[in-house]
Amino acid sequence: MVSTCRNTARTRPSPDKETGQITLQTGVLTKEANDAASDNGLCLPLGSANTAGVVPMALGGGLSGFASICGCTSDNILSARLVTAAGELVVVSETSHTDLFWALRGAGQFFGLVTELTLQGHPLSMLGTADSTIWTGSIVFPASRLEEVMSALEPLIKDTTVPTAGLFIFTAPPPTFETVIMVLPFYLGPASDAEAFYKPLIDLGPLGSELENVPYNRMNDGVDAFCGKGGFKRFAGAGGTTFKREIWKDILECFEELKTKCPDAAATAYAFEWDSYEPKDKPIARDTAFEHKDIRVWAELLSWYTDPKSHADVFRIEQEAIERFRSQDGGKAVTYQNWSRDVPLEQLYPGPGTLDRLRALKKEWDPKGVFTKLLLPETEAA
Repeated sequence: MVSTCRNTARTRPSPDKETGQITLQTGVLTKEANDAASDNGLCLPLGSANTAGVVPMALGGGLSGFASICGCTSDNILSARLVTAAGELVVVSETSHTDLFWALRGAGQFFGLVTELTLQGHPLSMLGTADSTIWTGSIVFPASRLEEVMSALEPLIKDTTVPTAGLFIFTAPPPTFETVIMVLPFYLGPASDAEAFYKPLIDLGPLGSELENVPYNRMNDGVDAFCGKGGFKRFAGAGGTTFKREIWKDILECFEELKTKCPDAAATAYAFEWDSYEPKDKPIARDTAFEHKDIRVWAELLSWYTDPKSHADVFRIEQEAIERFRSQDGGKAVTYQNWSRDVPLEQLYPGPGTLDRLRALKKEWDPKGVFTKLLLPETEAA
């Protein structure tokens, strides 16, 4: 029996300064990994939630604002220790069980219990600042100014020449619970360049803004309020290759309907994440099971509520918001595998031949469905 319980005695991430490699075990959180990397002059392409586990994030692909520079999290997996359905501990890498290594990077949750990952870290100089800090923070507007904000923000989102990414969030913070827009940008480069780039947004005169250079391991702190515990939480989303600002007026309507129907869901955040930068020196394309590397905008819907009676309305409104988002791509359905287990697998793994390859590997490594029955024929036929 293998215990995966998180405990304070687990091994701290182990960075190697010479190779830049960072080894971590199941249970290590994003904040802990970032702290360990930063202490050793390194950074990792991880997600924006400090409390998310690194291993499951990486196995499902791993969205990151650094993806345009160094690839998504799964691209940076060098090796893994994995317990198979047969109870065997194996090492998986580019030279050991190579087919399973391909699947591990994007669909690893279906093939075994990963007890340890080694990731490739990157020097903090990647941040583009002399002191290895990163420019970030928040800019807040009332929701009534959505059209102005989008007019200023849309050209910035679509600019592929500048090393920036960020989050746009509808939320309703206490004590007033009035809907606001939060923009959380980050910029790889000098603060003066960042301020000049985001000047059209800053010059609108927000309700408030806090923009500064912070250490790399603090770059996610702006979303900590959404990582709290308690109540019910659902996370859903969809990916898009295009961005149409008009869609977000529709999604704001969904958010306001949710607040009206479910007052207990005021802590909800309907958001999108963007990363449009196309550097001259693009990261090496890795052959992995994660195939959403062309997606530049992700709708990210965190429904946070307290009353079980709200389940149905929360789900209905969330799905309506997702459909409105997808309408900008002609209804094309793209879903990130770490967010859903109840959509057609073609939305998760759309590449030609990918599902056939994953199904064959599932039959080889987990024919009885110990690690979920997805990818097994009888499940998909049901």
